[in-house]
Amino acid sequence: MSAETFMPTDDELFRPSLTPADDAVGFSRPWSPDALTAVAFFAGPVGGGVLFAWNAHRLGIIGGVRRYSVLFAALSIVVYGGMSYLLAFDPDGDGSLHRLGERALTVVVALVAAREQRPRFRVCLGHGGEVGPLLIIGLAMIVLGLVMTFIGVWILAVLWSLIL
Repeated sequence: MSAETFMPTDDELFRPSLTPADDAVGFSRPWSPDALTAVAFFAGPVGGGVLFAWNAHRLGIIGGVRRYSVLFAALSIVVYGGMSYLLAFDPDGDGSLHRLGERALTVVVALVAAREQRPRFRVCLGHGGEVGPLLIIGLAMIVLGLVMTFIGVWILAVLWSLIL
């Protein structure tokens, strides 16, 4: 093979490689995606989904709010539907294994979401952007997650037992 086959053409060299997603604009004090992953563990799929969707907006990620909302909504349906189904047929169990499974699935999805948001967050920090405070909102989402877990799952479990 000759060396000419590996040489890029002038068109390829001068073609822009940056996209509008690489612009350092549109930031609104985003939260650290790694901190959101830790909060998502305690907040569950609903609270974690709200935080990651909100952070996508704060990072200026085009289409991110819709993508994270759908992703975490689907996770919530699977997790809470599965947990309530299992609790309906295992009323003597304490549900700790179900809650652990919920948290594990939430963290896996949160890690994927954090991996997608991390480059944009680094661009924000690299251009002097400020990190937003997460404490109050994080605690509110944890409370929301606990309410969804303990009340929502039990209501769905009763519905499963009535249906089946």
